[in-house]
Amino acid sequence: MKKLVSIFIAFISSQGLSLTTTNFTLSSGYIWRGLPFSSRGGSGAQSLPVLQGSIDYVDPRGWGLNLFVGNTDSTNYSTLVLEADHEIDPTVSYIFNQDSETKIGFLITSYNYLKNDSNNSTDIQSFILYKSLKLELSYMENFFGAKTSSSHIRINHRQEIENGLGYSLALGSSYFDSQSKVGFKNYLDYKLGIYKSSNDFTFEIYLSDTNRKKLDKQDKDDTAIITSLAATFD
Repeated sequence: MKKLVSIFIAFISSQGLSLTTTNFTLSSGYIWRGLPFSSRGGSGAQSLPVLQGSIDYVDPRGWGLNLFVGNTDSTNYSTLVLEADHEIDPTVSYIFNQDSETKIGFLITSYNYLKNDSNNSTDIQSFILYKSLKLELSYMENFFGAKTSSSHIRINHRQEIENGLGYSLALGSSYFDSQSKVGFKNYLDYKLGIYKSSNDFTFEIYLSDTNRKKLDKQDKDDTAIITSLAATFD
């Protein structure tokens, strides 16, 4: 892990790049594609708050670098128990600006866990953004140590109404090559939220849920109402 982060920092330094954006987020829960990543196995997806941060650089030629750090859950797949962990995720991206309203992007994210490092995974992603509508595609060869591949498709809509007040909508679908290895069925997830931005701060509250079921077809409890406060500095 230390080697991976060192390579990331060394690359930035060697290219003479300056970081353009730093983000810190305090949130009542960590939801990733509808799944709870901060419940510690408790009731509901928003059981414990998380503190997360990221640093970003976007080169004028379209290349981008991001480093995400935060506390999270990770599943010990030998016992299928969620455990407290820390996550460090470097991402490399390239974005084509087709015109003032359309962007096409390709990203590779490496998810890394300090405790359950057998869950380390690589996520290959692409997206197309038209105005405020975004379509995302993702493929993971090894879904967080479960030894099965995963595909995800998501459509997002984030729209400011006026004076920093806006709403966000998302609908996603996850497919697993082997459902038995992750312990649940393929599922749909959705998000409904509102946000308010002022200067460098954004407050957001949203509802997240899925139709996820266990292998015996019993419902999983993924319903969560998440509140977050993010500070972004250029």
